[in-house]
Amino acid sequence: MSRTLYEQEIAAIRSIPDDAIQKEKGIPVLIYIQEAENLYSWCQDDKETLTARGLKWSHVENIPVRAGALREAESRWLAAKNTHENSEKIWLKEAPDALVLRDELLCAMKFAYRKDSYFRGKLAPFKTGGTYPRMIQNLNDLAVIARENTEPLTEINYDLANLELAASTSAKMAGLLANVIKERKHCNSVSKIRDQAFTHLKESVDEVRSYGRYVFKKDESKYKMYTCEYSRQIRKKQSAKKKAEPVPEPVE
Repeated sequence: MSRTLYEQEIAAIRSIPDDAIQKEKGIPVLIYIQEAENLYSWCQDDKETLTARGLKWSHVENIPVRAGALREAESRWLAAKNTHENSEKIWLKEAPDALVLRDELLCAMKFAYRKDSYFRGKLAPFKTGGTYPRMIQNLNDLAVIARENTEPLTEINYDLANLELAASTSAKMAGLLANVIKERKHCNSVSKIRDQAFTHLKESVDEVRSYGRYVFKKDESKYKMYTCEYSRQIRKKQSAKKKAEPVPEPVE
């Protein structure tokens, strides 16, 4: 159901400009969605009163549709976020070893070729540190250079298997980094849609609540139905905590 509503509303959601996007503040999306559904149910008995004061009932009718779309958008964002975090976790686990391999190979080659001006010149541009893309390229470049003359490396008992390891690690890390970047972009894109979907729902919720608070400003029980229950509970807890705090004694 939520998927259908999402597909139904996605064009309108995507059309919300960047400068109009409102992110949820101080309230979890799942709770906001439920409060929106509650509002839709509660205000049905007040239809005649609210519309008599000018509320367009389409705002009420929009709530369950937009709430369903946001629920789907939230689920998609959570899935994308989880995938992105997993790809970053794999990258962060592998990257330190790749850096160590690059640095150790470079150190060994500089020592092995220290008396060879030709190879010293080839190694001059290489440095430890730098960006991850540079590290990835360095691994393969160093393996290619070392294969030209492995004898000096053999003389210092360097394990030549590390040359193939460096080349294969370069390819592996390039794939992992590409995946991280792809998943990050996808996550950002899905996150934006989630925020747009939230804005889409909030537009209707805010309109209905504002009319409800105005129309029932003298009816406390009705008035509360058109306010945010979650925010009220937070304020109540903060107030209780503040009252419970000991009053400092005056300094003489």
